[in-house]
Amino acid sequence: MPQTKLIFVKLMLSLADDQRFIMQLNDSQKLDYLLLLLMAGLTHNEIPFNGSWIKARFGLSKSEQEVEQNIEKIRGVYKKLIVRNKQLKFKNFKQLHNYIYKEKENSLGVLKEFYKHSPNKVNLFLLISNIISFFIHTKGYREADVDMAERNRYGKRIKGLLVKAKGNEQLVKDAIKWVSQQGYHDYTLETVDKKWPEFMARKNERKYF
Repeated sequence: MPQTKLIFVKLMLSLADDQRFIMQLNDSQKLDYLLLLLMAGLTHNEIPFNGSWIKARFGLSKSEQEVEQNIEKIRGVYKKLIVRNKQLKFKNFKQLHNYIYKEKENSLGVLKEFYKHSPNKVNLFLLISNIISFFIHTKGYREADVDMAERNRYGKRIKGLLVKAKGNEQLVKDAIKWVSQQGYHDYTLETVDKKWPEFMARKNERKYF
């Protein structure tokens, strides 16, 4: 039976008596360690080693430099947290996270339509996050000013756009950019969705590209 969706993070009760956690990490580092466990589940153990990205993802008030310093301290204490290809990974990931199993769904538990068209296995979470950041910057917002509730709404709309784009991240970004140039008052991702047929028609006529 294939894995479908990773929805549990195992927070071992032994952590409450782990002297490394209690004595070697300060309060800020303890929080970041717990967030890394959560992030490992969200990214399928491919956490971007980027303090700015992690700070924005969780709306942290600490600086990106402090986030990265905390991670280096955590790595020194917990040797199974490693860096590979600019990503943080837990070597004991399978022991820290649980999958839910269900028939006839793919291993990431995401839109079947998307993966039906996708030639390669991709990390959907990171892909959507990249598009969210692109949309935020296109709108002229600051990432720190966009809360998680709003990001979640963006993510749901972007999943639909990715299905229309057959998994083509750049095509979704191009659509966002095109809509931003059309003079629509206070455009949203819903605008991009509604204008998708027009965008594709212009693209096919090569009036935009």
